[in-house]
Amino acid sequence: MKPLSRFIQPKSPYFWLMIVFNALTGVLAWVSQTLPLPWGLRWLVAILAIGNGVLGWWALRTMLRTTDQTSPDN
Repeated sequence: MKPLSRFIQPKSPYFWLMIVFNALTGVLAWVSQTLPLPWGLRWLVAILAIGNGVLGWWALRTMLRTTDQTSPDN
């Protein structure tokens, strides 16, 4: 279970950023698929969803890098 605990770190602010970005990505994807939006707004929502996904990936990567540097196992 050690590898899984690397991804669940409630004390890290990057963990919470990752949670928020990924939740917002899911909401934006749901909105773009269920609501009848005009094409311009649909593109804007899709771009925001992709941007949130990238930011969630960045937060995860930063969280894992900071825990690797501070872990006593190095």
